[in-house]
Order: sequence, then C-alpha cells, then structure tokens
Amino acid sequence: MSPRNANADVCLCDWDGTLRKGFMFQTWIPFLAKALSLPDQRVSAFHTLFDDFKHHRISYENLVDGVAIAYAELVAGASCADVRSVARRFAERDQAVFPFVKSLVARLAAHGIDTIIVSGSPSDVLEAFAESLGVRKVFALRIICDDDGTYAARVQKNYGNYAEKLSCVMQLKERHAIKAAFGDSTADIPLLAVADARFIVRNASVEDPALTELRGPPIRSLDPDNIDLDFIIGEISNSRNFADQI
Repeated sequence: MSPRNANADVCLCDWDGTLRKGFMFQTWIPFLAKALSLPDQRVSAFHTLFDDFKHHRISYENLVDGVAIAYAELVAGASCADVRSVARRFAERDQAVFPFVKSLVARLAAHGIDTIIVSGSPSDVLEAFAESLGVRKVFALRIICDDDGTYAARVQKNYGNYAEKLSCVMQLKERHAIKAAFGDSTADIPLLAVADARFIVRNASVEDPALTELRGPPIRSLDPDNIDLDFIIGEISNSRNFADQI
C-alpha cells in the first residue's frame, strides 16, 4: 500500500515493542531458517547479538546495525520470492501483534490519517503485516535483491539505524503533516520529535530525560493491553500543528 495521496496526513509508528511484542527477529529468524533450511551457523549469529545486548555488552545501535548485517548474510543466495512467501505465512500465523493495532489503524484512516511504519525489522515481513493491518507504507530493513531474483549479502536500507531513521522522518515531514507518532523507547525520538500528538507504549519509561526533554506536546504513556482508542483519537484531534513550528 502507499499513501492515498502524496500529501496525506500521517501517523508514524515503530514496530518492535510498539505495535508488536518484543523483537520480531527473535521469532522470524527461526521460522525462516526452518522453512528454507538455512545454515545453523548463520542463525547462531542472531543469538549472539541478542545475548550481548541483553547483558549490556553492546549498545542498541550496535545491535541494530549488527542484526542488519547478519540478516543480509542469512538470506544471501535465497530466492527473494521464497522469502516473501515465508513472510506471508509468518504474518498469518504470528500472534504477537498487540490487539489494539488493527482497530487503531482503521480509526486513524477514518479520520484521514495514513499509518506509516518506520522500523529496523525486515521489509518483506512488515509488508506482509501491513497488508492485513491496513498500514499504508513501510520503511524497514531492505536487503538488495539481485537481477537473478536472489538476495545479495548487502544491506540496501536500514531504517532501524538512528541516522537513517532521522533522514527518513525528515523527508516524510516535507511531504506530510505528522499528526501522531507511536514508539516505545528513545530510539523512536526521530518519530516523536516531529509529531503533533505523541505516544509511548509502556515498555519504556516516559521519565527518561531524553524523552521528557523533548520540546513540544506531552508524551502520553499507553498500556498495550488496555488501550483507549477514543482517548488516542481525542488527543490527535485536539493537537496543534506542532511540527510546522520546528
């Protein structure tokens, strides 16, 4: 899907921890590896990265960049069409998307607001979810698909990377009114900083100085298991055009 018009109002959303529980890579990788019989040694690289992150041996940025490289190496030589087919099956079976998401996207659309996901998760998988959820556009981890229809071991775009995420958001801001943004951590500051209404799913503390010091409207904390859609739509409807002042 793409925006209904080039200048549509939009809502920017992170994926992992915001619209879906946890890091999707941790369930997508074993699912993909089993379906395509991918080498165990390539899969083990992900376990090492997430273990290092869990035990504070690497930063979040190191994790994001490392996972992107490991994913490019994992799918190298695999058929792009086969990976997309497996991604559709994964999206059909996955139970980790928060229950509020599809209704939220529909409510936003009813108010003329398109939902855009900006994430470091693989684009093949997010595009499969986007179709079923009604999400209009996905900016995500993209691996180069060669002319022969197989993946190269090269990252084309990694929107989980802070600098690439920021660049993406600035380009979107030039074309759209950013009516709302949803995130779950300081990694989502590029999205939150430009939005008229801002929401954090309660995986992160809104007391984090990097969040509380953001100029503009207050950041609202949300419990993903107890979402009040009327409250969210009310906040968005009552918000001012803060992004235009930046």
